[in-house]
This record gives sequence, structure tokens and C-alpha cells, in this order.
Amino acid sequence: IGNVPIQKLNAIAVQDWIVRLKGLGVGARALQMAYALLKRACSWAVVTRLLEHNPCDGVRRPAARRHAIKPFTRPEVDRILEATKDHRLHAFYRLALTTGMRQGEMFGLLWVDVDLTAGLLRVRQQAKDYKGKITIQAPKTSAGVRSVSLTSALVTALNKRKELAESEGNGDCPFVFCSPKGTMIRRTNFAKREWQDLLESLGLEHRGAHHMRHTAATMMLSAGVPPHIVAGVLGHETAETVIKIYAHFIVQDSHVVAAAMQKVNL
Repeated sequence: IGNVPIQKLNAIAVQDWIVRLKGLGVGARALQMAYALLKRACSWAVVTRLLEHNPCDGVRRPAARRHAIKPFTRPEVDRILEATKDHRLHAFYRLALTTGMRQGEMFGLLWVDVDLTAGLLRVRQQAKDYKGKITIQAPKTSAGVRSVSLTSALVTALNKRKELAESEGNGDCPFVFCSPKGTMIRRTNFAKREWQDLLESLGLEHRGAHHMRHTAATMMLSAGVPPHIVAGVLGHETAETVIKIYAHFIVQDSHVVAAAMQKVNL
């Protein structure tokens, strides 16, 4: 941070550093990540007694503008699933719209982590597509490692996906969703060659494929699923994240509370 030695680092120096980064055109999300990294480093400095206290504690975390969420409506979801029912990646669309799994988690999903008999899959890795190279990584947080229950429609779709993989000659491919050649699917290629064309063919407003995740989350919340359970399904560490992002979609009708209290005779 400039020429400030760590022993003299204070809240003012940290705040000035953030202002300088803004002046250089650093984006809001990058600022948040830089601040978080510095705060963790300073926490370690406190542990090792290089600092008496963390100077970031006195600095407000940089704010980032949250992009508007545009989940698909139920009729739009039905149109997407109907239009892709014979597509080789139909199970991908249904999985995204039903469970809200991240794209990287689905592209990195292994058959050994799918139990179609029990109707359960295990999320324990994700595919990262960066600068034309795909790498397999562990989820960012422990909450990302989770079990996801499957609906009967999802089990059927995944069974068909497995049959199709074998008919394509990809029966030995460990990944659930692979290309016709048996290679891993790049997220960018999916967006350009599949997703954009699908929305255009259906006359739907363009939005990123991650909005399928938003759609799953909002449908769960609108159906009355508690935020902490939705957070677990999505792989968030706390319900706070879900409440912050999807507050407008959480069922808050007073009759829900009244009905619950009626059951306990109060």
C-alpha cells in the first residue's frame, strides 16, 4: 500500500488506498476482493503480532452495485424445458432450473457423484473456464460441498442423459455433461452456441445462463421454502446471503404464520 510499512498501517492509509484504486478505474467487485484480501492479511499480521489491531476494522467495505435479478417466470421455464426436451443437454437445463446449481458445478459434475436410485447427487467440485483453459477446483467454501435431492423428473432426465452419452460413444466419459466428442464443455461456448440461440428462438429477453440459478432460488422461496434451506441447496454459507439477494421473493404473508400457529393450537 504505497510506501507505508505494515507497522504504520492504519485505517486512514487503507481508506486512501481504496480511493486511489477507484481513481485508477478499478471496478467495485475487484475493490471488494482487494479489501477482503488485505483484511485477511492484516488479521494474520495481528496473529503473528506484526500489528496490534486490524486497520481494516475501521474502514467500511467498498460497496458494489448489485445487478438486477431477472428470474424466468414459470411459463418461461416451461417453454425452455419444452423446447429442449429432445436436446442432448435437456438434463442440464432442468438441473439448473430445479436445483440452482452453478454452471461450473454442473459442467464439473461426475457420474460417480450421481445416485439415480436414491435420487441424490453430490456437489464436491467445479469446472473453472479461464483464458481458454478448464481446470477442476474444489468449491470456494465448505458450504459449496453439499448433497442435492433430485425430483423424479430430474432422475428421468439424467437417465436419458446417461443413455445418450453411451449412444454417442461417451459411456466412459466421467462427466455428466460433456460435448459430443466426449470433452469438457466450456462455459463460454455453451453461452454462445446454446444459450443465446435458445433465448432468441423462444423470443425471451436475453440474460445470462446464471439466471437459471436465480429462477430456481426464487421459485423455492415463492413456494414457501425457508431461506436457510434454500441457502443450503444453493451452496451459500448463510441464509443472510439469500435474504439479501432475494428479499422480494420471500413469502411473508401473515396467513402463513397464522396457519402454522393454528397447528400448535395457539
